[in-house]
Amino acid sequence: MLGIVVGIGLLIIPYLMEGMGAGDAKLMGVVGGFLGAKGAFSAFLVIALVGGVYALILRLIYKDELKGFSEKLYHEVLSFILTRKFVPNAADATLDKPKLCYGLAIALGTFLYIALNTLGYSIL
Repeated sequence: MLGIVVGIGLLIIPYLMEGMGAGDAKLMGVVGGFLGAKGAFSAFLVIALVGGVYALILRLIYKDELKGFSEKLYHEVLSFILTRKFVPNAADATLDKPKLCYGLAIALGTFLYIALNTLGYSIL
């Protein structure tokens, strides 16, 4: 039970901030149920690395759609620092942005963690 709580707890904040779906948090809970609390946290570290690589791959594939993203982000952060008010760019809401299916990263990261653990490599 503690593994389920840890698994869901690791992704509940991104879910509450609408950064990912509830299914991703529940899937991480299932991972925690199978691996236990320590295993869920260790697997989460591998999952984060796999998710980062996945995001970079999507960034390279959709580089034309995301052109100018860094410049827009820089100007929004600079505006926030100078004015202390966050003003989102209204044009960004209409863009069809590529979606990061984090469930895939959770699955691949979990399998990678289990394989590494089976081969004797300890994450923590």
